[in-house]
Amino acid sequence: MSDVSGLRKMLRSLVLRLFGRRLAAGNDNGDQVRLQSLHRILVVRQHDRLCDLLFCIPALRALRQAASQAEITLITNSVHAPLFRGHELVDEVLSFGPSIGNWDVSSIWRFVRKLRSGFDLAIVLNTNSHSLLSDMLARLSRARRILGSEHLPFDGCETNSLYSLRAPHMPGAQHQADRNLEILRHISVSTSNLTMNVPLPNDEFNRACEFLLHRGIKYRDFVLGIDLDPEEGEDGWPIRELVAVAKHFSVKYLGHVVVFWGATGARRGRQLLEGLPFEPTICANFKPQQRGALFACCNAILASNLDTMCLAAAVNVPLVGLFGEKDPRFWTPIGRRFRPLRGSGRRCVDIPLGDVIRYLDHIAFTYPKSSGRSADGFDISEQVVDEYLGFGDIRDYL
Repeated sequence: MSDVSGLRKMLRSLVLRLFGRRLAAGNDNGDQVRLQSLHRILVVRQHDRLCDLLFCIPALRALRQAASQAEITLITNSVHAPLFRGHELVDEVLSFGPSIGNWDVSSIWRFVRKLRSGFDLAIVLNTNSHSLLSDMLARLSRARRILGSEHLPFDGCETNSLYSLRAPHMPGAQHQADRNLEILRHISVSTSNLTMNVPLPNDEFNRACEFLLHRGIKYRDFVLGIDLDPEEGEDGWPIRELVAVAKHFSVKYLGHVVVFWGATGARRGRQLLEGLPFEPTICANFKPQQRGALFACCNAILASNLDTMCLAAAVNVPLVGLFGEKDPRFWTPIGRRFRPLRGSGRRCVDIPLGDVIRYLDHIAFTYPKSSGRSADGFDISEQVVDEYLGFGDIRDYL
């Protein structure tokens, strides 16, 4: 255990020991919740990972269908919040972080005032791990009832006592979207639609098209997006295989290759560029909403990182997902446009090159570009491009 995680565990135990009894909620029955009488619902999704947030979209959809009259507020971190502003399933987004230390007094006051503005029901979607911060946010909201899973009680606790409604946990493997719905079924809320979607604002899409057009890529051109960030704890697909895929689509289809990476992909980015006989378009450390708009300009995305897979699926772009340790049956976004591949021995590095090219060929030419918009005739200016990049010369990140 790292020093940071050990300190967090110690502080969590201290808080629960000092305030656990005072903060404990009652024990209500799920049948007592009258969905049609709810006016305001707060949804708290713990984790900083984008994939975990996007996997909760089916739960938000089920809530909207079951309590259409209610105002639904979502709490998430400030990096991911723009993806949900304007979403048909959410009326308001409260964001925090990524570093609370950077907040000023007025920002903290506005957040707390909105958090404590009065909710009929707070829902904590704790599926893969359990966050005390999420529980505390739900408790501080002054919601009349708090719903969460009975799963994953904190060390030293027999139950998740901060929830007044504790949803039973069903053992066994489930798709991640269904794990979130498992919590809502305790109040008779569910849906069979497990797909995910986020809105793509016209201005964001237009800026992405302008950015690519400035680099010689028109919207009607064939574009393959390759994401280099590996999944957490894994090495990613070999660079030599990624080079072969990029060459295949560049030569056979006269296509363009756009390469994405975030905080963990810079080293792989240097290796890929060294192996290619041409220079691809590079998009490093872009914000999620920018990446989503750029994905929508691609014919297909190749990725081994779950955050990237889910973001591509949310903007409805054909995807080939490369899996290793995680089981694709429970982690692949739902939809016909999304094809998973898994290496032998649960190793991403063992996925055959031929399988990847065959899957990409199939989905890229079976499904048209998702947005169906035309991007011809944009006026390109250096100011627009510089504002879109936001961080200066891309070579600084190589």
